[in-house]
Amino acid sequence: MTPRKDEANILTAALERGSWDVIAPLLHNDFEDVVLPEVPIVAELKRAFEESGALGSLLSGSGSTVFGLASTMERAQRVAARVGLSGARIHVVRTAERGVTVAGLV
Repeated sequence: MTPRKDEANILTAALERGSWDVIAPLLHNDFEDVVLPEVPIVAELKRAFEESGALGSLLSGSGSTVFGLASTMERAQRVAARVGLSGARIHVVRTAERGVTVAGLV
């Protein structure tokens, strides 16, 4: 997740509170600007997550994975079932119980 500089404080506060409805629209990966126009299947998969009810969707790292966020396990399973219809391999997982540590934001 590459927070834009002006959104870093908002993102940090939302992570501390666990406010996924605030976090999801702030998801950003600079690499998407390069990958999505060049690799249509990745753009379609990201769009499929969002259209299927995910709170947000993002290209992970350099693009080996696209993931979506859901507020509940049930919602995640519904999203996975819909996105899976496209032929994509989908895994539903839970976030770590220990939470997120934010370090080094400038």
